[in-house]
Amino acid sequence: MFKDLDDELTFRDLCDGVVTINGDIEDFEVQQLLQELNQIRRKVKPGGKIQINITSSGGDVYPALAMYDVIRSMSPAYDITTIAIGHACSAAAMIVLQAGDERAATPNTRFLLHEVSHWSVFSNDTTSQIEERLVEMNALTDQVMYIMEHKCHKSADEIKSAITKTELWMGADQALSWGLIDRIVS
Repeated sequence: MFKDLDDELTFRDLCDGVVTINGDIEDFEVQQLLQELNQIRRKVKPGGKIQINITSSGGDVYPALAMYDVIRSMSPAYDITTIAIGHACSAAAMIVLQAGDERAATPNTRFLLHEVSHWSVFSNDTTSQIEERLVEMNALTDQVMYIMEHKCHKSADEIKSAITKTELWMGADQALSWGLIDRIVS
């Protein structure tokens, strides 16, 4: 029935309502998350608990927003806890972790917050193309700030000033006092 022990453990986790996001946030992870949450819907009754474990260095903001939307869409029917384990950086901390009804972290988890960024070399880009990218980056920044200000109970200005032109690293205790998580789990 199972190809290996990892398949069997994943099956058991899904039956228990546990999903693991491990690695960079990319389009593949969105599809995998959708598949696993659909399997959980068949096994966990509405009103049940779903736990999403996150270990990630971050990644692309678009898939992170898609993951956020997928998780939030299940929230009315399920009690969802997102748990950062080890590290939750960038999009993983600022978007995906924030999707849980309750946000938690293990004691030694490290977090990284920073401005929305775009990798670009201005090789043959025109001024108008650069301006269009800037408009999109500002729109994405506004979306991320909206998510964080509502979940962290900070103003967009407070968040922006904390992450503008710098990387904000913090441990679990700092993340708890900052409002990035609701509790620390052992």
